[in-house]
Amino acid sequence: MIWIDGRPHPSEYSEHTWDGFSSGVWEDGQLVVTTTHMKQGVVQRNGSATSPYGVLTEHFFRHGEFMTSFFSVNDPIYLEEPMVRTQTWKWEQNGFTELQQPFESVDELGD
Repeated sequence: MIWIDGRPHPSEYSEHTWDGFSSGVWEDGQLVVTTTHMKQGVVQRNGSATSPYGVLTEHFFRHGEFMTSFFSVNDPIYLEEPMVRTQTWKWEQNGFTELQQPFESVDELGD
């Protein structure tokens, strides 16, 4: 879920979840999403660890029938510099994609 209503991120002592807390703003025709409060894990691209202090910044912008996403992970504990990744998708106007089993993330909290 991306909150685009201007709400602030929770305090640094708030609970960290697998999804984290994402807020978005529109800047120069692109959606900029900042995610904090993620649990400790690994970066799937290179297998390096991430700390709960990592911040994920995403930029989504469209140019014609293409959409590009720019991802940047900044982790002051495990990464010396931000890890950057981009992806580009092409819009298929007449394409039909059958919905498979959707993924649903679940917070595993102990009682």
